Formats: sequence, C-alpha cells, structure tokens
Amino acid sequence: FQAPRPVLPVGQRASASRRCPGLPPAMATSPTSPTAAAPVPLVAELHAKSMEELLRMQSEAVKQVLTINQAIARKSRTRTPGYAPGSAARALRPAVATQDDIRNEKAALKEPLMMKRENSNQPGVEGGFGIFASGAMFPDADKIKEKVRASLFEPEVNPEDMFKTTGWCQEVARNQLFKNITMLVIVMNAIWIGVDTDLNPADLEIDSPLIFQVVDNFFCLFFSFEITVRFMAYQRSGDAFKDFSFVFDLSLVLTMIWEVWITSILVMMMQRSVGSANMSV
Repeated sequence: FQAPRPVLPVGQRASASRRCPGLPPAMATSPTSPTAAAPVPLVAELHAKSMEELLRMQSEAVKQVLTINQAIARKSRTRTPGYAPGSAARALRPAVATQDDIRNEKAALKEPLMMKRENSNQPGVEGGFGIFASGAMFPDADKIKEKVRASLFEPEVNPEDMFKTTGWCQEVARNQLFKNITMLVIVMNAIWIGVDTDLNPADLEIDSPLIFQVVDNFFCLFFSFEITVRFMAYQRSGDAFKDFSFVFDLSLVLTMIWEVWITSILVMMMQRSVGSANMSV
C-alpha cells in the first residue's frame, strides 16, 4: 500500500499537466521536481497492525481493484472498442473485451495476493503440503474433503494378512471348518446362557448342579483354546491387539474364565480356610 500524493496548488497543477499531458493534473509531477512529495514509509505502520486489520485492508483493496476493472471493462466495451482489458501492453491489439476476459480477471483477483507464491523456492510450497494448496497460507477445502473421503473409505484390514505363513496355529485359525464350529459354539453358548439364567438356582458356579458346571467348563475351555490359537497365529503379538474383533473376544473369554474358574478356585480356598479354622477351634 502506498500513501496518496498530496494535491498540488492550481498553478503547479497546470504546469505539471503541461509537462505530462498523459497524466491527471493531480499526479503529473516530475519525480525530480522539488515540489514532488516523498513517499511515506508504511512498512512500520503495517507491521504494527494486527492480522485481522491487514486482512480487512487487503479485502477492501481487492474489492476496489475489482470495481476498477469492471469500470474499465465497461468503458472499453462502450467508448473504446479497440482496447482489450488486462494490460496496457495489449492496448494496441484490435480486440474487444469479452465476458470470458472479464471473468478470468475477476477469478485471478479473488484470491488474496499474498497467497500467490507458486513460483517461490521455499521448501514445501511446490505441490502443496498436507491440506494446504500450493503457495497457500490457509487450508484448502478440496484437500480437506479428499482427506475425509480417504479416511471414510479406507480398505478394511483382514486379520489373516497379519498371520504367520507357517505353523499349525495359523493353519487352524485359517481353516474354514474351525471358523464354522466356532460360530456354532457361539450360538449354542447364547442359548445356554438363557437356560442357565432360568433353571440354575445357584448364584456361584461351584454351587451349581453338575450339568451346569460341565457345560460351563466346556464352553470356557473351547473359547480359551480358540482365542489362544488366534493369538499364536499372529506374526507379532502386538498385531493381535490392533484387531478390534480379537480384543473384544479376548475380553469376553477373560470374563468367562473369571466367572467359571477363578471365582470357583477362590471360593474353594476360602471354604478350606474356614474349615481348617473351625477344626482348630
């Protein structure tokens, strides 16, 4: 931004117009003339302003430039049909401004001028960086949309791709018959939970009737074997915990082990300690 030059008195304005007939009277002043006004340094003032004020000033300047370009285009169509808008170097070209020319000039001025750094040699500018377009200082909406689409439509990772290629654990885990048997046992366990809830009168596993203890131990043993085989099939142990289905099944199996085995062992130990205490008394 440059400060406007001061308006000359009437006499000096007339003499300046005679020296430079192509310029307006207020601007036709020779740079070597003693009456020419020295440019006011605005760098310090601009640095003192905040980012919001600078952006507001830039937006107003762009609007003014757009208004001037529209006026030039309108006059070039009505008064000077041989003038082509866009540059004074093309003034001699015998062409009339079209709507496409005006639209292109408007599109070129819509972005702030400080964002046009496409020819810069700074690292990371060419081709853009992340969600920032080439030479832009603000995120690009199109790149943000592409990033969201890529995250939504990411291909699902097959857990078997992380399995080992050798060994009996990975063979059992990949076997379709083993998968079908596991699904059948899961359905049977869901039905058995309803039967156990309605017909089992005991609160603890160790106090339940024998049939309930046998069936519960069978389910707990099978699911423990199944989750162990799946865990041993992974190439790296940490990959197993990246699989949500494995983590979910492991939590269910640990809950079943706590209820069927660990709770029963703790109750038996407590009963034995209480019995030994009573005998000592």
